[in-house]
Amino acid sequence: MLRDHFIQWTSSHSRADKFRKLILRLEMKVVVATKHLELAYDWTLRPGAFHESTAAMARKLGVSTVRKVLDADGSPYSVLVYGLLAALQALHGARLTGKQAGKGAQSLDALSATARRTDEDQFEVKEVADNCPLIFRGIWVPKRIDEHDAAYTWSFNSFSRSMEGVLWVLDFYAVEATGNERVAALAWQESHILIYVARFNAASSSWAFPVQFFNSGMAADVEKEVVVPPFVHYDFEILYGSLYEVRSTMSPAMKTAALTGLERLWGISLEHAPQLLDILNGNGCQAFPGLNRDVRVTVRFIKEIELCKPLREMMKAASGPPENLLLAFPPKDPEASRGELRV
Repeated sequence: MLRDHFIQWTSSHSRADKFRKLILRLEMKVVVATKHLELAYDWTLRPGAFHESTAAMARKLGVSTVRKVLDADGSPYSVLVYGLLAALQALHGARLTGKQAGKGAQSLDALSATARRTDEDQFEVKEVADNCPLIFRGIWVPKRIDEHDAAYTWSFNSFSRSMEGVLWVLDFYAVEATGNERVAALAWQESHILIYVARFNAASSSWAFPVQFFNSGMAADVEKEVVVPPFVHYDFEILYGSLYEVRSTMSPAMKTAALTGLERLWGISLEHAPQLLDILNGNGCQAFPGLNRDVRVTVRFIKEIELCKPLREMMKAASGPPENLLLAFPPKDPEASRGELRV
């Protein structure tokens, strides 16, 4: 991480200035917010911190219903959720402003550039091309899509700035031992893919966060991950009172007309996403074992990513003083200084 950070900081790529400004804004907020944190009080460094001892500690103190659900398997998942939301909130507060910042996720697009090793054993910064205005997400779904599950989500959602990244993830869940047998069975029994398409550089994607910066290698080059917080509503484009979607089962003429209409509506071109057009033929993708077969594909276009009100207010609080951040823990009181944990 430190190596990649140094390479980005000292590079002269087109987004280098934005990167340095973004990191400085982020560091100022986080340093002030965490001024009362001391290593001696970091309970996550204690032996067994992420095992049964933590769960026992939570049970002794009494936990909310939400934490009971999150930590149901004995793992303190609530700590991870808190940490991820705190990180996204800090990123939101560090967004660049003004005309040069761009709209939507574009104000954080400097985080989409990845440090990588070249063939000459040197390091360079690989950027996402400016002609990539879209983000994509693909999931295995039943033949009959559950409309509520498709439009509302309670978990973190991962998008990619390339269709290749989406295909890689779909293949991974179909063929690898992920432990999620339900999704693997769905992939082979139903063979139906739902693909979400959203605009990266539009105000409708303000809650999309480019996060795949500190990563190297093929996975980073392929995916360029963009994360959407939990508890969002995907407001899909509507045409004549019905969902604007393109299906592999449509005739070629209908698919072409629908995609052309979307390009006009959004003012974009789908030329940079040829794999999206290819997979819409229903023949899968030969490059991936789990997709090298006939599959049914449904593509939906997100008009706006809407964050639920409590999380939206929490995110907006990040534009105020650093003390508003989730990372801003209060000073340790005398009891805590003697080693007692308070929640």
